[in-house]
Amino acid sequence: MRVTVLTANGSHLFAGTWGGGVFLSTNNGGVWSPVNNGLTNLNVFAFAVSGTDLFAGTGSGGGVFHSANNGSTWTAVNDGLGSTYALALAVSGGDLFAGTAGQGIWRRPLSELVSVEGEQTEFPKSFFLEQNYPNPFNPTTSVTFDLPRRSHVVLAVYDVLGREIAVLVDETLEAGRQSVEFQADRYASGVYLYRLRADGFVQVRKMVLQK
Repeated sequence: MRVTVLTANGSHLFAGTWGGGVFLSTNNGGVWSPVNNGLTNLNVFAFAVSGTDLFAGTGSGGGVFHSANNGSTWTAVNDGLGSTYALALAVSGGDLFAGTAGQGIWRRPLSELVSVEGEQTEFPKSFFLEQNYPNPFNPTTSVTFDLPRRSHVVLAVYDVLGREIAVLVDETLEAGRQSVEFQADRYASGVYLYRLRADGFVQVRKMVLQK
C-alpha cells in the first residue's frame, strides 16, 4: 500500500494512503488500524492538525474531511470548495487552507469547520467491545470498541490457559469508536480471548486464529 502523507497529534500517528484511507497507530507505528468511518474517498493526500482537530485532504469527489476524535469518525467540510480534489492542507491563524487540483486555494474559518463536526458527532452511550473482524482470521484481525468518555484503556489478548500474550492498548483514549489491529503471525492456531478494561468496565470475547 502506498503511503502518501504522515502526521502526528500527540501520541497518535496517522498515515494517509492511496486507496486505503487513513491508518492510526498509538504505539509509534508498532500496530496500525484503519480509521475511515465517514471517509468517502480513500485516496488521502494531505493532513492538517489544529489542536484536537484533524483534517484530511482526499481525491476527486471526496474533498476535505474533519475529525475531532482521532479519526474515529470523519465529516466532509466542502462548502465553497470549487474542486473536491484536495492535494494540500495548511492551518494559518484561524483559517484552514486547501490547495486543490485546478481550482486554486480554498480558505475557510476553523470555527465554521469545528462547529459542523460538533453538531454531527455522537459519542457512544456506553462501553462496548465488538467481535473482532474477520473471525476466524489469519494472521491479522481488527478489534473495535466504544468509549462513551475519555478513559484509560487496557486491551489484552490471552491464550485459553489465561496467559497474557499481547497488550494491544494500554493508554488513555478519547471518547468515541476506537479500532486496533492484532498481528498474530507468530502465534499457533487456536482459540484466544481478548479483554477490554476501561474505567471499571470489563468485557471478554473469543477469537479464532486459523492458519
